[in-house]
Amino acid sequence: MNLLKQLLDHRENLAQKRADLRKFKFGKEESSVVLTLIDQNNNEFRTSSSNLIERLVHRSSALFSEKINEFTDEIIDFEF
Repeated sequence: MNLLKQLLDHRENLAQKRADLRKFKFGKEESSVVLTLIDQNNNEFRTSSSNLIERLVHRSSALFSEKINEFTDEIIDFEF
């Protein structure tokens, strides 16, 4: 039963992250959105390219959906 709860929690967490991504609004101005990535060594990548950021958000959302579907399949196939 604990494994089923973990699967459900992971699925819910991914669904929430996908919902958060879908809230992003992209304007026509380059300064309307900024993406900053910082790695463990404090190397920083920053972009304000709305086109690039929108594409990354859409791709990330699609990846979340794929993973959510995998968890859904595992939950459906779960044997007690």
